[in-house]
Amino acid sequence: MKSPEELFDRYLDNELTPGELVELEAWIDKDPRNAQQFVQWSATHLDTRTAMQGKALHDAVVQSVDAESSRYGPESAVELRHGYKILYQHLATAACVALVMSAGYFLIPSWWSEDSQPKLMPQISSLASDAKITQRIDCVLEQDRWNVQSSVYQSGQSIQLAKGVAVIEFSSGASVTLEAPAELEVLSGNSGFLHEGKLTAVVPESAVGFEILTPDSRVIDHGTEFAVRVSAGVSETHVFKGEVELLATRRNTGSDTPTKSTRLTATEAVRFDGDENSIGTPMKALPQRFIRMPPESGEVQSDLAIITPLPRQNDLVMWFEAGHGVQLDPRSRVVSWQNLASSNNEYPSAAWQVAASHRPLYEESHTASRPAIRFDGVEKHFLATTPIQTSNEMTVFIVCDFDGARKTDFGKLLMLTGRAKLSIQQEQGSIPVAQVFWWEKRKTHSTRAPSSITPEAPIVLACRYSLAENTLQLFANGELVAEDQANCPIATEASHLIGCNYHRTKSFFTGTIAEIAVYKEFLDRESFDQASSALVEKYSVRPRVEQP
Repeated sequence: MKSPEELFDRYLDNELTPGELVELEAWIDKDPRNAQQFVQWSATHLDTRTAMQGKALHDAVVQSVDAESSRYGPESAVELRHGYKILYQHLATAACVALVMSAGYFLIPSWWSEDSQPKLMPQISSLASDAKITQRIDCVLEQDRWNVQSSVYQSGQSIQLAKGVAVIEFSSGASVTLEAPAELEVLSGNSGFLHEGKLTAVVPESAVGFEILTPDSRVIDHGTEFAVRVSAGVSETHVFKGEVELLATRRNTGSDTPTKSTRLTATEAVRFDGDENSIGTPMKALPQRFIRMPPESGEVQSDLAIITPLPRQNDLVMWFEAGHGVQLDPRSRVVSWQNLASSNNEYPSAAWQVAASHRPLYEESHTASRPAIRFDGVEKHFLATTPIQTSNEMTVFIVCDFDGARKTDFGKLLMLTGRAKLSIQQEQGSIPVAQVFWWEKRKTHSTRAPSSITPEAPIVLACRYSLAENTLQLFANGELVAEDQANCPIATEASHLIGCNYHRTKSFFTGTIAEIAVYKEFLDRESFDQASSALVEKYSVRPRVEQP
């Protein structure tokens, strides 16, 4: 096998064989640093910019393919022509990656905090893979610890998850949600081996027959949603929908020859504890033990009769309502909270807490006898959303109940993170404040709209922000209670936080939140009043009493 340098030299000389072309392409795809190296070599040996802007490289490739056709035959010439076209596309992609990465050090403004900077992870996708990671939720792969970045996997490769949750899509169409700590070996485009950890699988009709193997068993799908857990010599299979075929296998014998088999249907589960002569111990399926994607597939609270009749719902980018799409763990703590405005975003989104010790508590009946989510301040309970796009013109509503018995000076109800951060927070126990702060020339700046009220529970807080109108306004139950200027752009696409500040280590909210609605527009007064009235009526909010 030739080295990458040798392959590149042959590429420059138009002497690559079809097999060598595949080798060079695989090397570029393997690591973003290889893509950067490819660009550097190209800059040294070729006028890359001229080649990319014109047709010089393309013409050279065509001439080379025509010349090579006599050497390798017409079929190889067709393959080479296609391969060089792909490699030419890789060159363009790699050049863009290198330029962005090198320019980023000089173009990031000094007032952009380290926490808000996007994590640049350039990748050149493989042309074919058996499985790929399609979503990462507060996730750390074991490969990340060693600066190896990969989102696609072939047969024989393992996905080792050190923290968080990853969603893996197999080429057959089966979707697996893997929960850390875990190791999942990809066996094929329609099967995997779970060595450790927990997973749930959602299998469409096109992927019926999808298999998950464990040290004790083979789980064969027959159109299902199921879960598998492997830990400390014990494995479990839980079926939530449809049916699976479960085959017990001989443990630690070097063979996966099945010894016993059975069928499991919805609500059924089986536990193996290492006894190879046992078919397993039957048990009831426990969906709350597993994180399930998409969030709405989990054990959620739902009552469509109480959905808030908010105006201009197509302008919502965030809409969390505690009666809808809340996935709970066995202790009634919130794992995920579905964003009802997901249909307005490019990708489905939710608010998550994958660390069990940081999950807020779900209260089935709280605000006006409706569900709410409790945040306990110093207990560090909070939720973080998947990336959501916000704008410079925004309107935010929060239905909340402050807990005056606080042990800290202030806590964040909602923080929209980015270059500048918009937050709605409580201070001195129960005084609401709207604030925007940002960094510029190594100094912190902020605009604040602190109210002078101590709200009675519950309260509908609202904030309107407009860069164009230079306005930051704070409302309580539809009444303007504070105002300041808005002289900083806040548009971003980032993960936003419910219940704490952007460091995730302090300023934790104490109280409950029943509903959050964030518009990408500075609502006109009529729409604003309509939304305020709908929330006030739904949660039976009493008129605010003036404080002496």
